Amino acid sequence: MIEQLTYIHRQMKQRGIEVDYESQYDFTLTGEEGGERQLDFQNQFLFLLNKAALPIGTSIISDTNSVVVEGLNVSADNVEEFSGRININLPDKKADGTDLTRDDVFNFLFYHIIPK
Repeated sequence: MIEQLTYIHRQMKQRGIEVDYESQYDFTLTGEEGGERQLDFQNQFLFLLNKAALPIGTSIISDTNSVVVEGLNVSADNVEEFSGRININLPDKKADGTDLTRDDVFNFLFYHIIPK
């Protein structure tokens, strides 16, 4: 198992991309907010670090990748890469069929890279 940041730095090196700035980028969404967020990371990279912690049915769609969280068998060290305009949507309902509420809080954890 490769540690997530080692994997990310290896990806940048293999592509010949020099890193100018890197940091953790995180935020929360709740069911009350409609569970939607739009991000703009043109010419930058966001690596999702906590896919396994997100509810089943969460979708993340960007200019370079699209992912729907499909189940509990997601590896904890799984890393997904996004860039450009990014749309994040929580599902309408929990896995048990009940509606999301303001008490349902989900943290999204990314690693942000700006290339030189």
